[in-house]
Amino acid sequence: MQPVPFKPAPFFTLIVGEDRAMLWPQNVEGHTEAFCAETGDAVAEAEIIRIVRNNPRARLRIYADTPGQDFCLESLPRLGFFDRAKVLKRRLHQSYAGAVVTASCAVHATEALLAGLRKNNPALTWLETFRDVAPQIGLIPVECADLVQRLMPEAAKEWVMLVALTRTGGFRQIVVRSGVVIFSRLLPDIGGDMETSITRDIGASLGYLTRLGLKDSRDLRVLLLLSEDDLKAFERRNLPVHSVTVLSPFRAEQRLGFTQALKFDDSFSDSLFAVWLAGQRRLRLPLMPPEVIATRRAERIRFVGFRVAAVAVVVVILLMGWQLIGLASVLIDNARQSNALAELQQQLTREEAEAPSATGTLGGLRAALERKRLFAESSDTPWVALAELDRGLGDAARLVRLDWQGNGKERGENAVIDIRLTQPPASDDREVLVESFRQVSQNVAGAMPDYSVSVTHYPVPALPQEALTSNGDAVSAPVAIAELSVRKVAR
Repeated sequence: MQPVPFKPAPFFTLIVGEDRAMLWPQNVEGHTEAFCAETGDAVAEAEIIRIVRNNPRARLRIYADTPGQDFCLESLPRLGFFDRAKVLKRRLHQSYAGAVVTASCAVHATEALLAGLRKNNPALTWLETFRDVAPQIGLIPVECADLVQRLMPEAAKEWVMLVALTRTGGFRQIVVRSGVVIFSRLLPDIGGDMETSITRDIGASLGYLTRLGLKDSRDLRVLLLLSEDDLKAFERRNLPVHSVTVLSPFRAEQRLGFTQALKFDDSFSDSLFAVWLAGQRRLRLPLMPPEVIATRRAERIRFVGFRVAAVAVVVVILLMGWQLIGLASVLIDNARQSNALAELQQQLTREEAEAPSATGTLGGLRAALERKRLFAESSDTPWVALAELDRGLGDAARLVRLDWQGNGKERGENAVIDIRLTQPPASDDREVLVESFRQVSQNVAGAMPDYSVSVTHYPVPALPQEALTSNGDAVSAPVAIAELSVRKVAR
């Protein structure tokens, strides 16, 4: 199967000038050349209407190239989005109070482009004729500003003046600085010496450009779009500028990289404008009547509202799905736990049925429960502390009694121990005995850094059983035992 070749969309470009209107067909079947209608020629104008109406699939755009058009570059303070829209609307009303169609767009953060077409402009008549298919108008100087940059990319950040001869009105001047249109004027073609007329008009524009910020004429580059016959004459002409580039519309089309829609001997540049404008996706500054603006604003609000509502519905559906997934997970967990509980109940019933009956005293049951509790609860074991205590006692003392109370992390670990000396002092001096026990307690404290060790009871003063009896027999002194307190230190 042979692939179907891509067919470009059909397109009409209608450029309306002071003297005539030109309809340029692009990829329209049966129409390959431009058709012009003189202003006031009803037959020719009707033919343009017939051509457009007979090709409903072809899009149409209308462009104004008349002296009556007006635009200006306004400076704005740094404002927010809504405040800037209000300021632009007020400036537009002040500058073009009598205009039928107006438009504005932001160029930079502090600059905006304002434009409008006033009454009796020929382009407004064509707008009314084709309002159903082309409800907006573009301005040739504004829409062709990027064309100037494409033809002279080396001067993208400089001042560039384009001078072109058109069928629709005469010589069109477009001055661009950094891609933004600054100034434009349309000079009628009155015949005579064209070289002298263009030279004079460029010199006249230099004075006005000086007031717009041009400091030196050498900073201005001039691009002339003329026929092949006029190229040689202007290449030898001394113009009042430093840099001049002369091209024919045919050579300019080749420089842009377009297909060869123009003829080699074509001397009018509005054909080049039409080829360039047909490739633009949208108008840079569309001028529309107020009712069209209101209708499009309502459509845009409706479109945005529909999109927002659709996104909200999707978000709600996703949230409900997420909640349903969580609910399903909870239900599954509850069912699993219910099954586990039923199995445990069945096991308990089975074990109760199999276990023999037993009776016992109340005290025995309490003791059994207490033993079960002691074995079931987790408690701290004193093995580490006992090992440390053993290192602290060493060979100097022996453990006589140990009372260990481990009550968990909340209440700590406490111990009461009784120790005796392995080699008590030979003398009966009690101070030496106390000092020996104190030395043992210090050794124990050094071996147990996490515990507080203190002697709570020394083997002094003499106990009653240490006294001599009245029968005269000597009673041997009991073993000296001291009591130590060991407490866990909180860290």
